[in-house]
Amino acid sequence: FVLAIIVKAFILETDIVSGKSMEPSFEEGEKVFVEKISYLFGKPKRGDVIIFNPEGTKDKYIKRVVGLEGDIINIDEGKLYINDKLVIEDYIQGETYTGVDQVSYPYEVLKGEYFVLGDNRLHSEDSRYLKLGKVTKHNIVGRVCLVVSPLENMRTLEKIEYSIDK
Repeated sequence: FVLAIIVKAFILETDIVSGKSMEPSFEEGEKVFVEKISYLFGKPKRGDVIIFNPEGTKDKYIKRVVGLEGDIINIDEGKLYINDKLVIEDYIQGETYTGVDQVSYPYEVLKGEYFVLGDNRLHSEDSRYLKLGKVTKHNIVGRVCLVVSPLENMRTLEKIEYSIDK
């Protein structure tokens, strides 16, 4: 029992994808493993899919890290730019638009913060929205590493290579 508590608190836990904000990468109802240990010793990387709790809530969100501290994020005509470079995102559904109650662009990701987006950009409440608030390492539960259920969807996550990082 004590070992189970230690594992859940510091190493690994499961979560269930809720909503359509990460389609087509994740389907609603999929069970995922969330590993916590790598963020005890390191920082999230661009492309990591994370589970986090927005400031002041116990809600859990699943999103992809696209902006790291010091990055300048811009969204223009449905396209994402990081540090003035167009980001090619062949894994997303829909274009990346801005609207009412969203942050102003260009947006600087401050020290200790991360800019996260859902893969289904038309149906995702993410870092574009003021209501969500900033995502800090403190708010991050862990990194999604494996889809375990339903069995026919079992898979590890592919690493996303960003053209701006090459």
